[in-house]
Amino acid sequence: PKEESNFHKMIADMVGWEAPTSHFSIIMACLIMYARLKRVVEIGVWKGGTAVLLAHAARMTGGSYVGVDVTIHQGVRERLERFGFGGVSSFLEGYSHQVPYDGVPIDLLFIDGDHTKGGARADWDRWTTWVRPGGWIFIDNTSSEQGVVDFFSDLQKEAAFQREFRFVNCPESFGVAMIQKK
Repeated sequence: PKEESNFHKMIADMVGWEAPTSHFSIIMACLIMYARLKRVVEIGVWKGGTAVLLAHAARMTGGSYVGVDVTIHQGVRERLERFGFGGVSSFLEGYSHQVPYDGVPIDLLFIDGDHTKGGARADWDRWTTWVRPGGWIFIDNTSSEQGVVDFFSDLQKEAAFQREFRFVNCPESFGVAMIQKK
């Protein structure tokens, strides 16, 4: 349906850092719809620029969106409600390495939370355990935030990572890694 690609309507009122900062946000949403992914988890919601696209895509597949952040800004909830995504969206408010999770296998995980090396590592260690085989992980800021750059550089050298995942890192703009669990 035409609604599936009307992302511009959903993000028209977002400006600056509120808006999705790269085309990969739209690519994630398209991947969700194309591959019929069900459980989508975003770590680092901030003001919801990507949340609205991911929640829309999850709704189109009959799935659900879970946003995880220390503070969920009221504008995020309002935006999702305005576009009718409230029924497929939920939030875990608190530190991503501590909030309780229901254990539902994750089809797409977007890591864009704590940009320190230790914070990125903690998110990876905790959340990728729930990503199902064949599932996807996107990591933002792989070329723009030194902590994430260092974490991802170290991760690529690990034998377990090389054995269990395949990936491509796109260093343009802020940098994003697209990873699939084998």
